[in-house]
Amino acid sequence: MSIASNEIVIKGQLPEPTQAVLYDINGRKILEKPLTMIHDYNTINVASLQSGVYILQISSSNYSQAKKVILH
Repeated sequence: MSIASNEIVIKGQLPEPTQAVLYDINGRKILEKPLTMIHDYNTINVASLQSGVYILQISSSNYSQAKKVILH
């Protein structure tokens, strides 16, 4: 995962249907996006979000991982 100026880039081919959910630091769901299995990367547009700390959770039926994301 990397963060560009207006998007979060999730790198790697996904073996199964996967969802990305972005939460604010208080646990409120900000956005939810299904990730595609076709490409070797996915992007999430965060241009409309305020600077701050967020939690990105990536989940499928067999996998779940959460990462802290800091937007400037």
